[in-house]
Amino acid sequence: MARPAPIRTAGTLAAMALCAVATEASAQPWNLTGSGGFGRAAPAIAVDNRQVQTGDVRMNQSLSVVHATGQVSASTNAQGNVLSGAVQGDAMTLSSNQTSSGDVSASTDLAIGGEIQGAVNVVTQAGANRLEAAAYDGEMAVDARQSSSGDVSATTDASGRTSRLLGGAYVASSALGNTAALGGDHAWVEGSVEQERSGRTTAHVQADNGYVPGSALFTSQAIGNVASSAVTYGGQQLDISQTTTGAGTYASTAVSAANAWDIAGKAHAVANQATAQNQGGSLVVASQQSNAADVRSAVRVAAYDYGAATAYANGAGNVLNAINNDIYLKIDNAQVNSGGVEVVSTFTGHNGYDVMVGADAVGNQVTGGVCSTCTGELYATNDQTNSGDISAQANAQVTGTARSIVGGANAVGNAATFYVSRPSGH
Repeated sequence: MARPAPIRTAGTLAAMALCAVATEASAQPWNLTGSGGFGRAAPAIAVDNRQVQTGDVRMNQSLSVVHATGQVSASTNAQGNVLSGAVQGDAMTLSSNQTSSGDVSASTDLAIGGEIQGAVNVVTQAGANRLEAAAYDGEMAVDARQSSSGDVSATTDASGRTSRLLGGAYVASSALGNTAALGGDHAWVEGSVEQERSGRTTAHVQADNGYVPGSALFTSQAIGNVASSAVTYGGQQLDISQTTTGAGTYASTAVSAANAWDIAGKAHAVANQATAQNQGGSLVVASQQSNAADVRSAVRVAAYDYGAATAYANGAGNVLNAINNDIYLKIDNAQVNSGGVEVVSTFTGHNGYDVMVGADAVGNQVTGGVCSTCTGELYATNDQTNSGDISAQANAQVTGTARSIVGGANAVGNAATFYVSRPSGH
């Protein structure tokens, strides 16, 4: 399928944070060729980025709240290297090399002593290397390399035994080693992303509250390497390489309440995770993922009285998701996992209604799919090897009464799903 023609304008690079040099593009017209290459001899914008972080980066925030008639919000963010930019109406080449060897940590401590009438929103984020780049009505070629060896940790504590969270709560911790996020609209995106992670990656959420009559979600996420790309009305050709070794990846959530109407605790831990989504053109993905570190994801939810309670955790060594909402998808996938993956979900309560406890663990996982409203073509080459121990546990203990208890635990060494859905009658 031919890619749509762009709006012909002079190109500009919008960059934020620690960004490379932005140059003004010439006004020479150009066009997308539909072949995956640039429509003229050289792109108007060329960015060469080099970032090295050797020191520690730490961000800590502490709040004490007794009573509040409105909402209570807190955001804590610590990052090692950050590059962010975009191109519009032109072509750009981006070469980026980010290295982080120092520790990066972020922590938020929210002590609640009384009644909060509004919602409680607390988000803590930490990352070693981060790249964000996008193209709009244009083309982008990316050559990105990220390497991080220091520990990355995000910790959130939102507790108060006598607290009354009348507006509910959202409390989250996210620790990411290397992150590369690409995207575009009416664009062609191509290139390679190479990520290496050897430090410990840890995310933790803890909360001990009294009365929570609203919806409350407590979630932790720890990922060693993350690569994602999403393009609408365009196409992509990507080569992704991810390697995780060393100390491991850990996500944990521990929450409790005396009386909770709708409480959920979740944890997500993955060594290597790659996602490519596309609409309006072809998607070609070559992915190589290797994990030799331990992965652990754990959730503990406790409530004496409860309405609905959920405890869910999942963990994986390597994950690739490639979905094209169009007719053509090609995947070349190679995954090797030798690290152990352990997932544990636990709920304890006395009297209440509905309980759901789930735990999913997998060594290697790949999913590929093309659109459900057209005759799609999918070509996949898949090679998965797992030698690590994979375990999943789901535990529920109710000492009083409950209306329903649903539990599920799944442990899989290698999982592959490829699908093409066609309308009825085809």
